[in-house]
Amino acid sequence: MTYEASAEPAGSLSPAHDIDPAIYSAPGALPAAASRILDEVRGALPHDLAAASISAARLASLLRESVEVPLRPVISKGGLASWQERKVREYIEGNLDCTILVEDLADLVSLSAAHFCRAFKKSFCATPHAYIVERRVMRAQELMSGTRSPLSQIALDCGFADQTHLSKLFRRLTGRTPNAWRRANALAA
Repeated sequence: MTYEASAEPAGSLSPAHDIDPAIYSAPGALPAAASRILDEVRGALPHDLAAASISAARLASLLRESVEVPLRPVISKGGLASWQERKVREYIEGNLDCTILVEDLADLVSLSAAHFCRAFKKSFCATPHAYIVERRVMRAQELMSGTRSPLSQIALDCGFADQTHLSKLFRRLTGRTPNAWRRANALAA
């Protein structure tokens, strides 16, 4: 397959191809203009690759100019900053087997406990306690499916007081007891 070069030099456009940004400021004009240029690309593509390339570049330019790029990233009001979220998440993951106090988490990111709780809930869509319990149950699921350790040991490894505590919270979150979940998700022996 061969392509013919356009009769016009690559850098020149006919007056019909010139873009006047003021024309496209009317409501609905941008989609119409983009559609026309896309039709030009489709029409020129089979027989004039250079013209199709020029039209595609014009379309990209038009779309790039029409998109407003914020000068700063949008920050959720009232939540934790991304570095604070990361630091808290890493601390929780690394200390699931220990007691995790809200005061310790707040100190970690230099906030008061009350402010931290409000910001945490906005960022994680859960209270700190609920999030930690959920992460502990998820860790228990990982250990139950990946090891043959007894549930009493798994409970301690995940920061629960005992097996009963694990069973109560596990059932509340998953709808099944740990034993039933383990049997359903057992490793192939």
